[in-house]
Amino acid sequence: MPAALPTGTTSSQKLEETSPLGGEEKEATAGSGNVPPSKEESNFADQSGAGDVVDEPPNGGLRAWMAVFGGFFVFMASIGWIFAIGSFQAYYKTHQLKGKSEGAISWISSLEVFLLFFLSPFSVIIYRKIGARKAIAIGAIIHVFGLMMASLSKKEYQLVLAQGICSPIGAALAYHPATQTIPTWFKSKTPIAFGILTVGTALGGVIFPLMISRLINRIGFGWTMRAMAFMILGFLGIGFFTVEARTLGHAVPVGKDGLVAYSRNITLLFTVFATLISWLGYWVPFNYIGAYGLAKGMSFELAEDHIVIINAASCLGRLIIPALANRYGVFNGLIIVNMTMIALLFGAWIPANTNASIIAFSALFGFFAPLLCL
Repeated sequence: MPAALPTGTTSSQKLEETSPLGGEEKEATAGSGNVPPSKEESNFADQSGAGDVVDEPPNGGLRAWMAVFGGFFVFMASIGWIFAIGSFQAYYKTHQLKGKSEGAISWISSLEVFLLFFLSPFSVIIYRKIGARKAIAIGAIIHVFGLMMASLSKKEYQLVLAQGICSPIGAALAYHPATQTIPTWFKSKTPIAFGILTVGTALGGVIFPLMISRLINRIGFGWTMRAMAFMILGFLGIGFFTVEARTLGHAVPVGKDGLVAYSRNITLLFTVFATLISWLGYWVPFNYIGAYGLAKGMSFELAEDHIVIINAASCLGRLIIPALANRYGVFNGLIIVNMTMIALLFGAWIPANTNASIIAFSALFGFFAPLLCL
């Protein structure tokens, strides 16, 4: 075990004491301000994180809030698009995929949600290699290309490949860099910045279902998809010009001992498992509320509006619920929100047979749905 540094001794002083340089050579090195640090010193500094100057985020400023502004639009175009998945579930059931089961159709939306989050570590690696702007640009091209191909799709496998696989890959490449840049600009104001980004998610979940329900019967499925693809391209274009990290940061290796420690942390394992189970139920109303409305005799426009109601109500919930959780405790908030959502699913959604009861469920579920913000 290495000996502890004496009080008042910095890591640079310790390296100088153990340096193989002779006295005169050491003095010459210390006196020169242009000699770069050795590989040993660089590795030591990287591993210890020690330094004479701590690089603190500015916690504000024009460039910081520009990153938030651009991230707001990136969230609308990426995860906000995913929150509109229920609109397609209802439409495909009565058009391109008529006669297919709900489970078969849901492969499209399931892959969208899965890939957006499953690709997060790979997206972050790419972001750290090439930067936020290039990652967003590549993501925009792939995302829009997938939607353009979906606008031409007639068969199930075509929709799965274009909308279920290609589009979310691009969305993931754009979405995660937008989240990674915020901590490089903010410290105490980080929750405020992320709160603004998540409102973009809800707003995207309002805009896209409205476009689908209002345009699809007027200009057709193909041009509706193209119109939304062009809008997404514009949103991500704003992100490209405004989202920029102050520093790309670096990954901290966990190591074998760290993985073993995590695997033995029972509290952590139960928390991860509980979060996974919560997310499995979280997406069900978003995906099926429109199809449920059609099954109960609603018009297509009204059934689609349930997605809008859920996401609009979540805008308010995203502001209130995280604030309450911050005051009374995050896990207390999670328990209350989960219990409330369970009560709504079994006590309000399953018995709902009228338009009014389904609308009431959509509004209440949408308000408590920002479990994501916790």
